[in-house]
Amino acid sequence: TSNTVKGRQRKLALQYRYGLLPTNKLLHRYKKAPTNDCPLCGLDDGGHHAVSGCRQLSEPVTLRHNTAASAIVEAINAGTKGGQLIAADVGINKRRRHKGLPQLNVHRGVPAEVLPPAMPARVKDHLKTHSVPDALLYHYDRKRRQRQYTVVEVKYCRDTRPADQEARAAQQNPELVATLREYDPCALVTQCNLMLGVGGAIPTST
Repeated sequence: TSNTVKGRQRKLALQYRYGLLPTNKLLHRYKKAPTNDCPLCGLDDGGHHAVSGCRQLSEPVTLRHNTAASAIVEAINAGTKGGQLIAADVGINKRRRHKGLPQLNVHRGVPAEVLPPAMPARVKDHLKTHSVPDALLYHYDRKRRQRQYTVVEVKYCRDTRPADQEARAAQQNPELVATLREYDPCALVTQCNLMLGVGGAIPTST
């Protein structure tokens, strides 16, 4: 129903949902291909492999993730929590620059100034480059004197089986979450995992 989805894209999404993508797995079943193997990587072919699993397609898969995550970051920025958005590692400002839009005031890594004062400088430097979520929101509740962090991760998953990727997303930033809690036990650290089906479905958990 979206005007931004072209006819061929809609057709491929429907083929994926109904198991009719012309992969070698399907073609071999009808004796149109010699094997089930993916022509790019040699592993077992199939619908989900074609749209998310083939290691030879990592670049377009990453582009799809970052494009969707950038749209989510834009929505966060435009909403009531926009002032809390402090970091995003999905190429949001690069996309804005290409569109001629002003840059968002967000960091690519976790800014040291929002980390607990008790955290050593070496730990802050490490987190800035090694524990970067898709997006990070920060708010200091003056009434409660409490730091509040929301770690946002975007994951693509099977339309009908999101549980596997949900489990991976939950383990995406263990170091960041654990370190924040270690140096500020009173901090409220929440991880928000947003799951997107590769065929266009939005799981109820999202």
